[in-house]
Amino acid sequence: MNFEKLTIRYLADNDVSEFYRMFTKVKSSDFEEEKVAFDYLCEHVEKYSVIPDLSVLEAFTAHKYDEPATEPGDFYAEILRTRRAIKRTGNELAAMTTMLKTGDAEAVLKKMEDYSFNLRKSFIVDDRVVSIFEYLDDLEKVYEGIKSGTGAGIPTPWPSINNAVIGYGPGDFVLFAARSGVGKTFNLLTQADHAFNLGKKVLFITPEITQTRLLMRFAAVHLQVPYDDLRKGRLNSFIEKKFWQDMEDIKASSAESFMIMGKGMKSDVGGIRAAVHEVKPDIVFVDAIYLLNPMSFKPRDRFERMAAVADDLKKLAIDSQLPFVTTAQFNRSVSGKKVGGEAGLEGIALSDQIGWNIDWGFALLQDDDMKIDKKMIIRPIKTRESAFGSDVLIRWNFDTMDFSEIGVLSTPGKISSLTVPSYSALSSGGSSSAGSGTSSYSYAPSVKVEDDDTVPF
Repeated sequence: MNFEKLTIRYLADNDVSEFYRMFTKVKSSDFEEEKVAFDYLCEHVEKYSVIPDLSVLEAFTAHKYDEPATEPGDFYAEILRTRRAIKRTGNELAAMTTMLKTGDAEAVLKKMEDYSFNLRKSFIVDDRVVSIFEYLDDLEKVYEGIKSGTGAGIPTPWPSINNAVIGYGPGDFVLFAARSGVGKTFNLLTQADHAFNLGKKVLFITPEITQTRLLMRFAAVHLQVPYDDLRKGRLNSFIEKKFWQDMEDIKASSAESFMIMGKGMKSDVGGIRAAVHEVKPDIVFVDAIYLLNPMSFKPRDRFERMAAVADDLKKLAIDSQLPFVTTAQFNRSVSGKKVGGEAGLEGIALSDQIGWNIDWGFALLQDDDMKIDKKMIIRPIKTRESAFGSDVLIRWNFDTMDFSEIGVLSTPGKISSLTVPSYSALSSGGSSSAGSGTSSYSYAPSVKVEDDDTVPF
């Protein structure tokens, strides 16, 4: 009985405020055999403002509560909320069936849409009502941390983006979108490697490629080994020896700081939630969210699946108080032949609702000329507080594994409008070798390395 375990958890913790936070989400009618205990608990807390002792509850209900509650209270409360949602959905479906008999299909559709919206909202938003000033101390800590440079969120490898977002913070849901083949996974790995180099614990999930292939890409990014040489087995004997030694050293010193989903884990948000609970990371990266399945129900089509996955990931980010950085794919309306103004939230494949959930959205854009020049544009497509709106030009060079920032474009998509801003230490994101182009490997690439003197500064 999940209610029983939740009860034991809060009886043991003796936390009245947490009791109120959890139990105001459910109603007496949501329970069956636990109804008597639930009603008694609520009446006791309401009357005495304390949680009763376990022996008092056992005496009142004539039930022995002897099974320990090992999971956090939130775990059992979520099961109860799911039970409530299932019961409510059954009642709503019964009412809709009755309405259909009258032949008013439009009214049934409206009722269905309203209920679907309210149900998803109930799974995302914490209904606890508090004074806004309860968070004054938290605001002061955040402000002083940002002011001192120690309290900013987890940075990206690109100073211009850091200057705007001030790092990825707790509960942030961030999306990078691109056309197929542009480099979404490598972009995400570059960010994950940057966090890893700064001492953060990373959880990286991708349903798109195998674990071994993912490790190969990470090794290329982290050690700045030309990926094409690595994947084709073309490293010379000296570099090859150094590569394997370096990988063994990283494994020995930092193996638990970069975690991925094993082969036995399911590619759904429920599996990600379990992994977050087990790993306790500082930041979560989720590649190709359009391939995931939602946690709570079986969707009817790919569009409903994408919407449900976005809802689930946003809720998980808020519940876990972790930043989630994800990727999705643009549809055909976003051309790869030019980098004009057509790339926006409406161009994200299989979804016209994901913009509701994300805090920050970015487009990865690269036309044919930029591909030849080994460059890419990161364009903000959703920001908060109008913080940032300029294209950021970065290197996209797989010969040197250099994905660092070049500068900002004052005119979207126009390389000739490039400027190089000067930012404070806050925006630099700390020291990291990721994507810097300063590899410890002494390579003499067979191809000509990009000459940045050709870029109009």
